[in-house]
Amino acid sequence: MSTRRYHILLENGSLGPFDRRTIVGLRVKNALSDTQTLLDSNGRKLSVQELVARDARRARMRPVSVTASLIQASYPATLVGLQGRGFPVPRFQGEIEVRVQPEGLRIAGAFRRWNGWCQGRIKIPLEHIAHARTQGGQVALWLRPPGAGEDTPRERLQGLTLAMGSAREAQELLHWLPAEPPPFGLQPAAPLPATGRRLVWAVPMGVVTAVFLAALTLRLF
Repeated sequence: MSTRRYHILLENGSLGPFDRRTIVGLRVKNALSDTQTLLDSNGRKLSVQELVARDARRARMRPVSVTASLIQASYPATLVGLQGRGFPVPRFQGEIEVRVQPEGLRIAGAFRRWNGWCQGRIKIPLEHIAHARTQGGQVALWLRPPGAGEDTPRERLQGLTLAMGSAREAQELLHWLPAEPPPFGLQPAAPLPATGRRLVWAVPMGVVTAVFLAALTLRLF
């Protein structure tokens, strides 16, 4: 992964430096617009949109090899919605890689486990993507659980929503998926809850619990 850093240029100065994952995360949270100007560590100016789309262009220009020939398309994205049971999709945080391969959709990235970060991936067979739809720069997917057939009721479908680099990339990804548009009334997956707030409360609650147990022990003995 590149160690290049970026400054956000403002009218009265700049903010940063930030890595690419942070820039993408700020964009997903609408804290940065596509037209916001960045300055990379080489002194080159570029927009947020150009930064997000660059990896996708590089993937399409990659020389063909035995491994690359199996990759039909590759896009940077962010997991913004996950709902229901089915495939064991990690709660990826930050930028992820979405690959389209003949056997299915491969999603890889980082996620938190306890107090550390882990790298993980999930492969979803294309035939298990029942419905797909784009809305702006997002792609909403509805998945049939492993082992389920085409007659799976809608309440059993697993929802997955990806924020792509642009509306164009969202349309490109949809083009690769042999899925039908969702029926009327089928809603995309609910947004993932913020993890930061949960971690903030975990520390004081742990301290309170420890103090309570210590006081109880002293009272009993």
